[in-house]
Amino acid sequence: MLAGRLFFPLPFRMRRKRIFSHSKAVRFLLSLILFGIISFCSYAQNGFYLPEGVSKCKIHFKLVNDLIVLPVELNGIQMSFILDTGSRHTLLFSSDKNNESLFKNARKIKLFGVGMDAYIEGLEAKGIRMRIGKAVNPDMSVYIISSDSFDIVRLLGTDIHGIIGYDFFQNFIVDINYNRRVIRLIRPEKYKIPCSGKYVEVPIRLRSNKPFVQATIQQESGTTLPVNMLIDTGNSDALWLFEDARVKPGKDQKYFEDYLGTGISGQITGKKTRLKRLNLDEFVFSSPTVSYLDSTMTRKVRLDSIRNGSIGAEIWKRFRVVFDYPERKIFLKKNKSFKEEFRYNRAGIHLIYAGKTVVAEQHIKPVAIAADPVSVSDGVNASASSYHFKVEYSYKLEPVYMVYYVRPGSPADSAGILKGDIIVSVNHHPAYRYSLREINNFFYGKDGKKLKITLIRKGKKFSRTLVLSRLF
Repeated sequence: MLAGRLFFPLPFRMRRKRIFSHSKAVRFLLSLILFGIISFCSYAQNGFYLPEGVSKCKIHFKLVNDLIVLPVELNGIQMSFILDTGSRHTLLFSSDKNNESLFKNARKIKLFGVGMDAYIEGLEAKGIRMRIGKAVNPDMSVYIISSDSFDIVRLLGTDIHGIIGYDFFQNFIVDINYNRRVIRLIRPEKYKIPCSGKYVEVPIRLRSNKPFVQATIQQESGTTLPVNMLIDTGNSDALWLFEDARVKPGKDQKYFEDYLGTGISGQITGKKTRLKRLNLDEFVFSSPTVSYLDSTMTRKVRLDSIRNGSIGAEIWKRFRVVFDYPERKIFLKKNKSFKEEFRYNRAGIHLIYAGKTVVAEQHIKPVAIAADPVSVSDGVNASASSYHFKVEYSYKLEPVYMVYYVRPGSPADSAGILKGDIIVSVNHHPAYRYSLREINNFFYGKDGKKLKITLIRKGKKFSRTLVLSRLF
């Protein structure tokens, strides 16, 4: 749910075709609208290419909060970018103003986000060279946003320098294997359509250089509706729906107002609940989690009138996904995650990375002390030894995690946990021994599970016990 969104109306087309094997037919969040540069068109760029004689390349990635993090080289500097199909342009989060001197002829732009009434300023830089694996783009346009406005490192607990979307997909077949954490880039003319009956070909539309797919939802009320959904690999949730007269929680349906993420506009919230069913072509998902965003939150996004919401990485990670932008289609094959339960935060507490602190670790070592020879009963001399223990300390820099959001009425709220509290331990294990993702995962446990959490507030240490509670 940490991705850039720039909206430009473009025509689209629809294709649909099944893949046949023998006799059987065989998507962080940040919505941005860029003003004053409508004349810019990414089609003028040639984009990424593979060197002559190279038809494909393999890129290993990290999966952080279900988001794909790619190693990239930008103007010779090693960086990490989120791969986000929902982003038309490439964004760079600049924490060092001196780095802006690397970008010649940069000009100021204005950026708006979801729920924002005012804008923030950024930069547009051209002539940037980027390499990802063997793929190179020698003349990119990059939009630079100060990380003072959007501190993505605190949100994800790892170094993230930017976001890349359409620029990465436009010239290649992009084969994403979530299980193996590998992406293959293939020249379209060298790609062979999967013949396995396990793959399903699904048509997509490209609108403003962002991919959309048709799906069907069945809401708790029983209403079944066709929806046009953004394929959003930069959103770690399963589903977002834009609330309107038809798309909304049922009258008596249980839900809670939940924190969905943070963008340059601040916190984004929505009504978290479940759908009865999601149909994506022939794939059926029962009881997937969904967040309904109200019209106030999405009013600028609704400039893109065909969009009903987003399908996020919690769905896409359940497939091997092959993107074919040139032919307006994707190929989907179930992976081992397909049947995993759709979970949500049952503690009502969200943490962020708050820097590092020095931790002293104690090590006790036995040290032998030699003694004078002594006589034993058989007349043989022997040497008696004794031991003492030596205490040594080692010092390390370890991560600190802070409470960023507490959901009203949640177990964390009932326990008196407040925004700004520092997490010391969970179930007697030091918090610094976990990654941010690992420690947040505790809050997604089973109904009734108990968590003993030790915290620090204004220098005082205290403990609380949370009982995870299922609401729906």
